[in-house]
Amino acid sequence: MTLKARFTLIMLIPVFLDVVINNIVLLVSGLTEYVSYAFLTSSLLLAVILVPLARLYLFPPVRRLLDGNDTPKSRAHLNRLPALTTLVVSITVSLVYILNLIVLPALEDSWSNIAWPWDFVAVVAAEFAAVNAVFIYFLTTDFSTLVKRQLFETQGILIPAKGGSIRLKIGVVLVAASALPLVAIAQDYFLLDTGDLSETFLISTEQAVAIDIIFALVILAVAVAFLPRGFSRPIDILVKAVAQVAAGNLQAKAPITSNDEIGQLTSQFNDMVDGLRERDHIRETFGKFVNEDVAKRVLVDRGTAADVQTATIMFTDIERFTSIVEKLSPAETIEVLNEYLGVVVEPIRKHHGVVLNFIGDALFAVFNVPVEDPEHADNAIKAAIEIEERLKGRIFKYGVAFDTRIGINTGEVVAGTIGTADRLGYTVLGDEVNLAARLEQLNKDFGCKILVSAATRDATRGAFVFEDKGETSVRGRERPVRVYSVSF
Repeated sequence: MTLKARFTLIMLIPVFLDVVINNIVLLVSGLTEYVSYAFLTSSLLLAVILVPLARLYLFPPVRRLLDGNDTPKSRAHLNRLPALTTLVVSITVSLVYILNLIVLPALEDSWSNIAWPWDFVAVVAAEFAAVNAVFIYFLTTDFSTLVKRQLFETQGILIPAKGGSIRLKIGVVLVAASALPLVAIAQDYFLLDTGDLSETFLISTEQAVAIDIIFALVILAVAVAFLPRGFSRPIDILVKAVAQVAAGNLQAKAPITSNDEIGQLTSQFNDMVDGLRERDHIRETFGKFVNEDVAKRVLVDRGTAADVQTATIMFTDIERFTSIVEKLSPAETIEVLNEYLGVVVEPIRKHHGVVLNFIGDALFAVFNVPVEDPEHADNAIKAAIEIEERLKGRIFKYGVAFDTRIGINTGEVVAGTIGTADRLGYTVLGDEVNLAARLEQLNKDFGCKILVSAATRDATRGAFVFEDKGETSVRGRERPVRVYSVSF
């Protein structure tokens, strides 16, 4: 069934209710021969009025939305559809019943001289309108929910909740189910027991009151059937979306199917998920510039802590880099350098090291900071050996080959964040860092690729092959430093 046909059927509900209500009233009053007249004067008239209103006025903006013509006006119309349809039906039913009470006396001689009091006509019309209004409101709300879900699933359209209120919905139902029938019952007693209609009306006071009670029970039954569902369905949709987000799916969104506070909550949930997704994207992007362990440490310390820790520091640099890439364009140089760094960084991360900075073709890494690693000296040497093994005989793009020198030192450093209030960086500082950088440069003097300090050699636990290169003077230090090359 198409949505247009479905909506048209909803608009025919008043016709069905009118047939049922008229039959009850005419059967109770004994006027069964006038059922066909009642159908012609009210039921048929309702159908003639409501069906064109549905197809030509109420549904077309919804159709435009479904066809992809998403405009603020169409969205607002869909949000107002339950209230607008209820208003149209209530006014139509009221007018038709007022007309019915004017025409019906002409069909029965015993009623021909009755002048219906307008307060009686108004209450009867309002009572019938209330029964229809409750039916139409909840059925149209269900229809609106269906349309919004279809728009979300087919076009990704989310219509913000606007104009609805849970309190208003409950209040209207309570008034329709309790206050209005009480007014009708009171009027029945006044008019039929003591008023002008007490001797001429064809049903007793008890029968009229019974009819009013039936109407009240019908309204209450509809409210009990539809009101919880009107709240539970949007909540169920929201709960499922929350479960998806809790499971890590930040692409999940909940369709906004109601225009009340639940719809507003759903809208805020979607905004929250958008924020989480954006934060996740920022974290993922940020992680390409800053090591995840560094980022976590900065977040824990709020960027204020500085610790003195023992660490193993590594510096790498490419031999004759300038002469190698002088024939390449700047773009080609960046491309091949990125390929090289990808090869070098992987072993460092594999062995629990953290790359703190790229300095041109050089790399600055640290082990045991910010995440503790009891075997930091061993892991630094393992990473260095693996780097050299990966680079051996490797030809990068544009036919480029790189030889890399590595210097490693172990000692106390100051680790923390440095910078200004609006720009911070995490690093390690100290004389031991400077020594690691000097060792990388000393590889040229000793003709080796990996040079480590005595402190690093003494801190290792594994079986590495060290060659004692003796003591050497290092710029910035008064005493000579004993250094070792690492065989691989």
